Amino acid sequence: MNNSVELDEVCLVDDDPSVLRSMEYLLASEGLKVRAFNKPAEFLAHATTHPVGVVVTDIWMEGVTGLEILARMCALSPRPRVIVITAREDLAARATAMAIGPVAFFMKPFNDEKFLAAVRDALAARGLTQNRKNLKLPAHVLFRKDLMLLLWKPHGILDQPLVNEIVAFVEAAEDKITFNRFVDLSALDAVDLNFNFVFHVALHRRLSYAPNLPVKSAFYVTSPATTHYAKLHEMLTDHSPLNVDLFTDRAAAAKWLGVPVEALIV
Repeated sequence: MNNSVELDEVCLVDDDPSVLRSMEYLLASEGLKVRAFNKPAEFLAHATTHPVGVVVTDIWMEGVTGLEILARMCALSPRPRVIVITAREDLAARATAMAIGPVAFFMKPFNDEKFLAAVRDALAARGLTQNRKNLKLPAHVLFRKDLMLLLWKPHGILDQPLVNEIVAFVEAAEDKITFNRFVDLSALDAVDLNFNFVFHVALHRRLSYAPNLPVKSAFYVTSPATTHYAKLHEMLTDHSPLNVDLFTDRAAAAKWLGVPVEALIV
């Protein structure tokens, strides 16, 4: 099996055979490629010799916990997308998992449609990072190489798939160059996000970017909703190499970024 096919595969890790079969059947019935592991140690051995795109793992398993799997996946490059599932309500484990940075977290039994949507989003985001030599700009993204500045002005509804897309693109680009960012939220019609999603995205970005050089991310906010979520992102990335600030004036943002104000009109 070649690397591109393996990165399209969803690895399932759960020591409960009935849950494993149920997830395998659900994903396979939707036409997704699946590889199931009943023993977490066998999955970790597989991951050391094969590229892994998306992982769905239980937390509490014999021998190796899902938290350890999540941490081990964070050390891989390219970094797999991890979805965590559990039947045990453990706030400490949940907080630890979210701090490490899965793309989704589900309590068993979970809603099949929401689970499938999370898996498809993870596969789509993973696909954006497979070819790092030929990155394609997502919609409404402009890169000013002369200023080493990425500009993103999303339109319509700001939702989870849109955020996942830009995060995946930025993370792929970060492997090649260091650049500042300007996020213009003035063209949005609505924001369809929630606290938990923004929380785990911000912490994921904080952890994944930690080894890199400091950069600036300016958010141009024009509504209470965009201000609320941008402020949350700013707070959660505070004291990290991701220096986030909010602006209601383009000129002030341009001065902070050290670029002409005309460059921020996208």
